[in-house]
Amino acid sequence: MNSLTANDIIIVLRVKGTKNHFSIDPKDLTTAFDLLEQCLYESDIVDIQEASKYLKLSQVLTDACEHRIKKYRNRRIRLYAANTGSIEIIGAVAGVAYFVLQSTIGEALKDGFKESTLYPELKDTFKAIFSAKPYRIVEFVRTKFASNRINGNVIINSKSENTPSKIIIEIEPKEDKESRFSVPIGEIIG
Repeated sequence: MNSLTANDIIIVLRVKGTKNHFSIDPKDLTTAFDLLEQCLYESDIVDIQEASKYLKLSQVLTDACEHRIKKYRNRRIRLYAANTGSIEIIGAVAGVAYFVLQSTIGEALKDGFKESTLYPELKDTFKAIFSAKPYRIVEFVRTKFASNRINGNVIINSKSENTPSKIIIEIEPKEDKESRFSVPIGEIIG
């Protein structure tokens, strides 16, 4: 992974074990990733809408970007580390909205895009938009996880001038009656 910059957003997904033993249902982990993906998609749509408004892009270009961004499902976070202890998976938010806007505008303007004033404006616009993005992601995650009855906590670490924002999502797996059937066989028969 390339070095991270102050413009990056790090997401730490931490899954705690149950009271009785440390094990989680893989379904809890995949559900958490699916919901996180939905939150990042919603955040990217807001980024495109804000950038389109600021840059005064046509509705056709905005619609094209919103349509194209759907192709990047499950590619909005790049995982780069895993830690021991609780299951902790760490990734960086991908710049999907920026990439889609840049390529869509570039195709519309053809050869002159990188020489146009719109190219540096797009970068400056995204720097401004990204300052609010971690807080928007946190709100989307809190809402989406709560509506799907996922127990947990979402916090954002304050970023300093030269470090990325860090969103920490701690989830606690549900302990249900059927979890007793997913105990390793060695634990059951000794």
